[in-house]
Amino acid sequence: MNNNRQDPDKKTEEELKRLIEELKQQNSKKRTFTNFGFMLHRDYFVHLTLSLAVNTLILAVVMGLSIGIGDPLVEMDNIASFLLAAVLLTLMENLVKILMFRYAFRAILYSFGLLSVITTFVMLYLVDLILQGGFHFSNIVRLIIFTIGFTFFRLVLSTYLRRWVYTKRISFTGGKK
Repeated sequence: MNNNRQDPDKKTEEELKRLIEELKQQNSKKRTFTNFGFMLHRDYFVHLTLSLAVNTLILAVVMGLSIGIGDPLVEMDNIASFLLAAVLLTLMENLVKILMFRYAFRAILYSFGLLSVITTFVMLYLVDLILQGGFHFSNIVRLIIFTIGFTFFRLVLSTYLRRWVYTKRISFTGGKK
């Protein structure tokens, strides 16, 4: 037998290494795309912490703006109910958004984000039902106005936060990467 002949389907070691590098680059591009769609950080615990901070801040901003114009949208008993509402909203949002991005990503794209606003509306309504008197919308119109304001301000803040985190390549657990 002649061992000098090579099988045309077999790749050399250099070609295999090059193909592996190309696959790694393609996978990292796909991961970055989904991260820019929902995740605030690559580490899920950091993402959850940032998401809680953003939701708490935006809840306070929208409530403060509505109080400032003399028409509060939310009736709230105490600060504990406010913080509990922020935690509940963050946990529900993360669970629902992960499932939506996994199983209904095309529907999100086709709806131009309207599906996201509707889910935020439903989640805020559920928070209202769960907390019953502590965090309450007096009517549906106030809930709709609050949802629109909350979604708009959260979109602006999370977009800037995401750009800052991803362009600076900041890792909260080990410094800059």
